[in-house]
Amino acid sequence: MDINFKTGLLKVTDDSISLQWNGNNVSMYRWQIGKVDVVTSKELNHQPFIYGFRLGGISIGFVILTFIFKSHLFEWVSLISVILAIIIVFGDLILGLFGINIIHNILLNFLGQNSTKVRIQNTSGQDIEFYILPSEKTKARSIVDLRIEKYIDEKPKTDDTTNHDAISQIEKLYSLKEKGIITEEEFEKKKSKLLDI
Repeated sequence: MDINFKTGLLKVTDDSISLQWNGNNVSMYRWQIGKVDVVTSKELNHQPFIYGFRLGGISIGFVILTFIFKSHLFEWVSLISVILAIIIVFGDLILGLFGINIIHNILLNFLGQNSTKVRIQNTSGQDIEFYILPSEKTKARSIVDLRIEKYIDEKPKTDDTTNHDAISQIEKLYSLKEKGIITEEEFEKKKSKLLDI
């Protein structure tokens, strides 16, 4: 069974899940699946200074249009866009040094896009994180239903094998006692523990 998302494919086998997207592959065992968080938030596609440089490039276009058409409108637009570009680039750099994200938050309000992030908690390793479309939330929440109990390939011990193991352990302990590695008291204590099995 596979779960298709717009951004990737979640392949499900008998004992594992693996997320494949853009040539990447991250996997975990199904018994390692913990909590599945699906969170929608606004995010910027780029760092603020990239928007500042883009606005600076646009303002250069308006400067050229100002010289071509001799228009005061293009002159004002180019002046305002240059000032905004400088504020975005240097404001983000300088305020970012002090941990102030005013520029980032302003851009987030105007240019941020809604994105839905899924985090599959791995109970004994690295979590799997990826983005999906908001309409795919129910599919993402169903991942928690894929969790299975860990299968342990062990045959149940019978009384005969238990007794045999206890006898061989006592023989080893007796050998250690004879060699003087453990004392008589330690031997008796461990022997009584083994016989209680």
